[in-house]
Amino acid sequence: MKITTSGILSFDDCEKVLHPEMRKEFLKFLPTREKRQYCVILLSEIPLNIKELTVEDFKIVPMPTKWHPFRPYGLLLYVPIGFDFLTAPLFGEALAPILSFSLRRRVKTHRWAYDAKNPPKELPEDVSIRLPSISVGPEMLLQQPLSEEEQHKRLKTFTKIYRKLINMDKKEYLYVLRALRLYQLSLLNYREDIGLAYTLLVAAIESVAQHFLDFKPTFNDLPDASKWKKILAKVPEPHKTDIKNYLVKKEQFSGLKFRKFIEKYLPDSFWASPDSRAIELDKYINELAKKHLGVWFRGNRSHFELYWWLYTPERKVTKKELDKVLKEIYKLRSKFTHEGISPPFEVTNTFETAEIKVEIGDKGHIKYRRAIPSYFWFERVVYESIANLLGVS
Repeated sequence: MKITTSGILSFDDCEKVLHPEMRKEFLKFLPTREKRQYCVILLSEIPLNIKELTVEDFKIVPMPTKWHPFRPYGLLLYVPIGFDFLTAPLFGEALAPILSFSLRRRVKTHRWAYDAKNPPKELPEDVSIRLPSISVGPEMLLQQPLSEEEQHKRLKTFTKIYRKLINMDKKEYLYVLRALRLYQLSLLNYREDIGLAYTLLVAAIESVAQHFLDFKPTFNDLPDASKWKKILAKVPEPHKTDIKNYLVKKEQFSGLKFRKFIEKYLPDSFWASPDSRAIELDKYINELAKKHLGVWFRGNRSHFELYWWLYTPERKVTKKELDKVLKEIYKLRSKFTHEGISPPFEVTNTFETAEIKVEIGDKGHIKYRRAIPSYFWFERVVYESIANLLGVS
């Protein structure tokens, strides 16, 4: 076991502490007389307007804090009894990806345990720097708060996902939790490097596709199937069949599985619903206006009325284009992973746009292609696909 409360931490220790069977085996070295309860601090980029949230044998309580434009919001996580000072942070590390996925916001754990009888009264200043946050100016769009109604809805999703996870068999549990961890790491990194964040979203889908996609590839699914057909044209049977089977067995089909998983699990409601972050912003602004203006509030024009031009057909990916767009996204992932090539600027767009681009071909012919969609479009695709797999969409 490689436990640490600071420095380098291996997530393979953390993932063992949520599932009841794995926890029992992993923590069997702890003295059974340990009855003290510990708590750890979760750092959230948005405030949660709840008194507390109790789920099974742990609870989350927002810390009292004054608004600060450059600090995250603290949440006290009271871990189940049975963890000690060294292992309590592992529970927080394992739970944070689930909360981050459910809220679709950045959530991170501070790797330090406190006695639950004497928890910190407010977020310590040295802890707040563990999750850089900016909530002023244009950056507010990235650290966008949620309305109370939306918070309660997403916290219910968190509870459902946690209960599903602890009741899964161990293999399925690990595949899902690792995918949620990759999603969380993507959110934590999109300010630092949008290319890395985009790549981690691809990896999250690849993680669940490996186990949950019932798909048996054939020779025709090979990336270079047409090329191999020409090469094998004069090869006699049964050698041709043996070679085809060998080629299929050797190929991992990672890109194809990535596309097939999304095409299978992305719900139809995705295409009927508009930009989710824009809706979140409208709801939050309307909630504030009603709260502070009361009867004087008559409602403002929505985001879609103000920025209708962002959602015209030329700027919105259609269902027919999905396969082609996903191929481009996987190519982007490969370029970043193998060559360090950053994605094009259009992926940094705050809202869900992917305009049609005009290109001049080699012979002067005009071509039209769909730009790579913004990070937030792809984030919603990944979220809704995994949520649908878990039955919580």
